[in-house]
Amino acid sequence: MKMAQDLSFVVLSAMSRTTILFCILVIHLFPCSKGFSAYAVHRQQSYRQPWGHAPLAAANTEPNQPTTDAAPGDKVFNFYTMENGMCPYAARTWITLLELEVPFDLIGVSPMAKEEWFLKINPRNKVPAIQNIEDGTVIYESAICNEYLSDLAREKEKDVVTSAEQNVWKLMPIDASDRAALRLLNDHVDNQLSPAQFTFLMNKDSEKDKEMIGSLEIALEVLEESLTIRGGPYLMGTDFTLADVHVLPFFLRLVVSLKHFKGYDIPQEKCSKLLDWFQLCSERESVKAASKSEEQIIEVYKKFVDMKYKFGGLNKNY
Repeated sequence: MKMAQDLSFVVLSAMSRTTILFCILVIHLFPCSKGFSAYAVHRQQSYRQPWGHAPLAAANTEPNQPTTDAAPGDKVFNFYTMENGMCPYAARTWITLLELEVPFDLIGVSPMAKEEWFLKINPRNKVPAIQNIEDGTVIYESAICNEYLSDLAREKEKDVVTSAEQNVWKLMPIDASDRAALRLLNDHVDNQLSPAQFTFLMNKDSEKDKEMIGSLEIALEVLEESLTIRGGPYLMGTDFTLADVHVLPFFLRLVVSLKHFKGYDIPQEKCSKLLDWFQLCSERESVKAASKSEEQIIEVYKKFVDMKYKFGGLNKNY
């Protein structure tokens, strides 16, 4: 359904308060270093090629606040994320923007600071948030941001005729049943895999580790099964989709944090396809741009482990 052009803000769903606290705490515990990655330049990063062209060349800009005077063919979106780039929810939308080749400015904000200019963009003070420069639309909540971007990319190429063999267009399946299956996978990640992951990570009673590993591996096997049934190499089959995007930032943190703090490696004999999937996805330029190093993840997660953090209710130990 096409949004009205005179609508200033469209707010779709919201992250829970606990999710906001997670993002705020990461900023507090992991102060911003110089930029986000090789692609970032301090507070603002520009991806300014026309939509549909390669977006990975960064402009050398360093404004304190975003600009909104985009010229034709210039940036289409402002993308707001935490200053240190650590938020895994925002990483989902970062990957999506790059995969869809959407021109955007990447702008670092601090939810803890409640900066007045950002509150005017998003009164709920959340990341990720995206602002459509063309019509003023603001969206937040990573999964909704990503589907909105996919839908908008489809609208811009609505006259393109897809082939009968094509199953995915702009990161979303064409078939309604497949789109529902993708959303169910995302729901599984949010409500089964992530709680199992963080409950095991934060468990202090070693006698419970075996049971928690069992729960984690049951959740992982759902992803392994999807790769098996659909033939891979991606979760929905031959094409990279929003299902892969939804899992990747959290899977990276799972692999790194559980190995370091719990001495746990995902078993090759149970999850060989899933481990191959992770290696394949990790080689994509979009994923590299939005990912953090193992050292950075360990540093921030050590502080979480030491303080018995609840991870927005995902940690079921407390």
